[in-house]
Amino acid sequence: MGLELTGGIPPLLPFGLAGAGLRRRERPLFCIALTVAMVAAATTVRWLMGAGPAPFVVFYPAIIAASLLGGRPTGYLAVALSGLASAYLFLPPDNSFAVDRTGAEALALHAIVSLLAVEIVAQIGTRADLLEARTADLTRREAQASASLSEVEALYDNAPIGLGFLDREMRFLRINRTLAEMNGPSRDDHIGRSVWDILPNLRDQAEPALRRVLDHGETLTDIQLSGETPARPGEQRHWIEMFYPVRGTDGAVEGVGICCRDVTDIRQALDREHLLMREVDHRAKNLLTVVQSVLHLSRSAETVDDYRAAVTGRIQALGRVHTILADNRWDGVPLAELVAQELAPYGHGVDIDSDGAGVVLPPSPAQAISMILHELATNSAKHGALSGGGRVALQCQAGERIVLRWEEHGGPKVEPPTRNGFGTSLIQTAVKRLLSGTLDYRLEPDGLVCDISFPLPKPVAKPVP
Repeated sequence: MGLELTGGIPPLLPFGLAGAGLRRRERPLFCIALTVAMVAAATTVRWLMGAGPAPFVVFYPAIIAASLLGGRPTGYLAVALSGLASAYLFLPPDNSFAVDRTGAEALALHAIVSLLAVEIVAQIGTRADLLEARTADLTRREAQASASLSEVEALYDNAPIGLGFLDREMRFLRINRTLAEMNGPSRDDHIGRSVWDILPNLRDQAEPALRRVLDHGETLTDIQLSGETPARPGEQRHWIEMFYPVRGTDGAVEGVGICCRDVTDIRQALDREHLLMREVDHRAKNLLTVVQSVLHLSRSAETVDDYRAAVTGRIQALGRVHTILADNRWDGVPLAELVAQELAPYGHGVDIDSDGAGVVLPPSPAQAISMILHELATNSAKHGALSGGGRVALQCQAGERIVLRWEEHGGPKVEPPTRNGFGTSLIQTAVKRLLSGTLDYRLEPDGLVCDISFPLPKPVAKPVP
């Protein structure tokens, strides 16, 4: 950074050890005029003094003042003017520049002394200029350092990770807002207190690492800590820490710096991801088991087309319930929504009376109910009430057990079956194996009546955040 002078010339104080060059550059005519005036004043004083042994003494203050005013140029001008005035007015012969030998020697001595004075003042002025410039530069640097320090302090105090500094006794000397909020007490309440007074539950985990830093000057990274803090009592939190030595000017370790990042949310996300992967694996296996059962129960179809239609319809029913499960993040399926979706194609012929609006079925029971309703509706559309102008009444009651009643009336004449079809077999298997329930499936004179009862499923277990 270059050195430069700052400020201007005070109008009432044109003299000074520093700033002569600046004054001369900014106000040259003023400097020349004032120099001439000072020499003229000295000449007048000398003329009033009359003859004396020291004809040049009164000119030295004017020469020095001129040097302070504009540096060497105005100083030299004052020396020249004072010499000319002395030669013409005060050295014999009077009123003539032709001086004798004695006068010439006196003028030479005056010139030497005056020039030395000008040079001394100029050198002092140069040093003063340098000193002033350095002072201004130091002031600038100090301001910049102060601004940088303020910026660093602001960054330290507002960093999104916890930062702190402990002395050798493991007392807090400094702490930022983030770390204070992690711990609980305010920043002021941390200062001077032992870290174990504030976080006693973490002492067994953290103290050995802090001792290594203090005793051996090591920098330790990826230190994993878990525990409770006063900020969130009763809640297990997780952190990744870095401990590093803070050294004095002699190189000795004076304390420990702390960088702390709360990774509780990340750990919980990883736990949820692992749980989800296990759940997906479990559900995929269950789905394959269900599909295998569908294929097995559909083998009794009389023709390939019947087999194809049966398998396709049942898998489509599974697909619909899986869509609802996915929309609900696999937390379960509302029973009312499942019933409405599965029977939507037959809405004109189905009367639904349900008090199970608040019942949410886990994935496995939801799949079973979806297939059961699909079989009942498909069978009714082919052979029952929904095939010939009849109607279906579906009642749902929810308590400790869920009771579903499917009752058909007004359809074609009912003929007793000669054997159980594959739809009936699938319903029996789904009720008994997947729902752990009971089934009453009978053909009344007016149509099919199917009563299904099964225990209210437990809510879906969710990972603890």
